[in-house]
Amino acid sequence: MKSLLILLITFKVFAYTIEDNFSVLRGKLHKGGKLEVVIDSKEHTQTSMFANIKYALYKKGFVPVPAKYLQGDYRQELPKMFEKETGFLELEHLQSIKLKDADLVHMGRVNYKNYKNAHYIQIRPHNKKSLMKLIYHPSARNTGWVNLKMTIYKIPVLGSYSLEGIQKN
Repeated sequence: MKSLLILLITFKVFAYTIEDNFSVLRGKLHKGGKLEVVIDSKEHTQTSMFANIKYALYKKGFVPVPAKYLQGDYRQELPKMFEKETGFLELEHLQSIKLKDADLVHMGRVNYKNYKNAHYIQIRPHNKKSLMKLIYHPSARNTGWVNLKMTIYKIPVLGSYSLEGIQKN
């Protein structure tokens, strides 16, 4: 009983949540918005972690699109090795990794704002409902994602739509 209690306390101590907030840049139908990425260690498996992404866009005036189409959430499974830069370095070496539901592709290194030599990654889901592009730098806080661009395909009324978020300071 004592060992079970110690195990539960240890699990609680090592459990963590990484939360990152982004400002959404202006788009065709929106004047900004917010985007949040949450990675909770309690959802991890032996080999995977999950990025839960929520977004809400502030639509421009007189846009004939219901607000419900300008918000949503997205859940992306990633290899657990992407908790640290070593995962991105491995992807850079391999160039691409095929997952159960998506392909991860290292598109090269880029300079983005003050972040030099950052990793530019594409996540291409096999269902072709979306495309995610992110820029990762190990010196950035929380997730390390300094830029996140999502294109969602086949939205009722809109067709496809893109939003881009930059990490808040």
